[in-house]
This record gives sequence, C-alpha cells and structure tokens, in this order.
Amino acid sequence: MDCIDCSHCGYPHLDLDSFAIKPHRKHFCGNCGRDSTWSKTEIVSTPLQPLRDHFAATLKYEVSNRSINLDKLHGCEFAIWASTPAVVWTAQQPQELGIHIYVHDGKSRILDDTFGEVTWQGQTLDRLQLVEMMAKRTNN
Repeated sequence: MDCIDCSHCGYPHLDLDSFAIKPHRKHFCGNCGRDSTWSKTEIVSTPLQPLRDHFAATLKYEVSNRSINLDKLHGCEFAIWASTPAVVWTAQQPQELGIHIYVHDGKSRILDDTFGEVTWQGQTLDRLQLVEMMAKRTNN
C-alpha cells in the first residue's frame, strides 16, 4: 500500500473494488477522471497511508486468543467481518486483530467481540479472505 496523487489535479488516489486487492501501476483519478497517473511500482493506493505511516511507530497489534464456533449458536443472527486496524489509535492497550462477530438473538445483542479463530458451517474462517471480500465490496 501507498498513496499516489493525480498527476493532473493533485487529488490523492483511492483504489476501490478489485483495484483495492491487486497492486497496479496505472491509476484512474476519482476526482478529475484522468487516467494519466502512473506509480513507480505496483501499489494499492489509499489516502490514509501517509497518516498511518506517521503513526506507525506507536501502532501495536495482537491477535485475539479467543475462539468461537458459530454452528453452536442456534436461532441467532450474526454478522461477521475482519477487524481492520485503526489508522490512529489512542488507547493504551494494543489493537486486536481477528474476526469480529456481532450476534443478536432477535431481542438484544448477546455478543460483540473479536476472535482469533471462528468456525462457521464446519469451516475455519480466514481473516485475510474476509479482508479481501470487504475490499471487493467497497464499490457496491
């Protein structure tokens, strides 16, 4: 990841959809519409990268040591997404990496937490695959 500015209007470039997954050199500007900006190397561009780079020395992460089997939660609805690190983190404890689960029993939230291992439909979910799926949906 990196950030490139449009060579015509100077607007910072944000890759979305499949472009947020596969690094590339030619970038289409979402501001002025030109496609004349080329990066020196293949990158995925996000305007948040310079901010992250500025705070990188203070960012600490740890993978959650909790696990959950969603197949055992009968009659509940749930949402699943990959936890994504904050660009700016002011808490004293490290950020937790993993898969975030939100479980609702129809009346109230019964679970809202991050897990290092999640099983659903007999399969262990892969956080990086979830991140990729999330990135692909950015343009929807």
